[in-house]
Amino acid sequence: MSIKVEDLIKAGIIRRASDLPPLERLPSGSLSVDYVTGGGWVRGAIHLLVGSEGVGKSTLTMTAIKQMQLRDGEARALVLDLERSWFPERLRDWEIDLNRVDIARPQTLEQAYDIAFKGVETYDAVVIDSISAIASEVEARASVAERQYAPGAREANAFLRRLLSTLNASPKNPYIFILSQVRDVINMMGRTAPVGGHGIRHYCHIWLDMHLRGYVTIEVGDTKLRVGQLIALRCEKNKTAAPFHLAETVLLLHPYKHLKPPTFDLYFEALVWGEKYGLVTHKGAWYSCTLNGKEIKWQGREGIYQQPKEVIETLISALRELMVATPPANVPTPPHP
Repeated sequence: MSIKVEDLIKAGIIRRASDLPPLERLPSGSLSVDYVTGGGWVRGAIHLLVGSEGVGKSTLTMTAIKQMQLRDGEARALVLDLERSWFPERLRDWEIDLNRVDIARPQTLEQAYDIAFKGVETYDAVVIDSISAIASEVEARASVAERQYAPGAREANAFLRRLLSTLNASPKNPYIFILSQVRDVINMMGRTAPVGGHGIRHYCHIWLDMHLRGYVTIEVGDTKLRVGQLIALRCEKNKTAAPFHLAETVLLLHPYKHLKPPTFDLYFEALVWGEKYGLVTHKGAWYSCTLNGKEIKWQGREGIYQQPKEVIETLISALRELMVATPPANVPTPPHP
């Protein structure tokens, strides 16, 4: 029986582009992350976060859940905790409502993927951390010494194809975050690929590469203690905005200056982006900016941390408006104060 186009239009499978809803974006809480992603996390999109262990993929995803809960008092998230790294204590640090986050710890990869399909239909956000962290049923039945040829990669590709189909039919249209570490490509020195194979890149809407650039330290006596990390972000693929944007952000995980962790270092971002857009200028050691007709000055890069929180929030609001109107060029970021 042939299918008529009119029937597909009535069923909502075919729709005019003018009738499609606009993109719904969730601000990340960081100017740098918003710039790289094109305005924030996108509802109904698959976000692939790729990076080495300890770079901050899970932490960045926690910030997204926090922002989602702040915007929507009833939003719920499902986390497939395949690495057993999502604990209530970490979520409380980010002031996340534990009653609106469900944690699943399946026994096999197939079970995890089945849970994810149900989650896409029910939750406002679904997190898979990480995509190939546990064994498939084939691997679980096999001997440890028995050689397996990329069973996880094949399962991951099949899962993502079906996930897109489920997402198209989902009434919830959730934010989806898939986390993956990187591995070295055999016989190709210097080349890396996500754990789960190159194929998982084909099915995501936003692919974000994360690299650790350094640490924020404080001196305690003769010892330097790490209190945060400087993360470089590169958008390798973006179907919702222009790709290839670069930026850096700082995640503070211990107290720094007067900032309460965990948090993005918004003072650092206000200074960096303020200089890029010309809202912050300096002559010699003195920095200044004009907000609401009032000139504000401070001495040295670290002097920005002495400014009231209200000044930083006003500066960031002004930068957000400029960022939407005129995206800046990719330029190197100066070092953290």
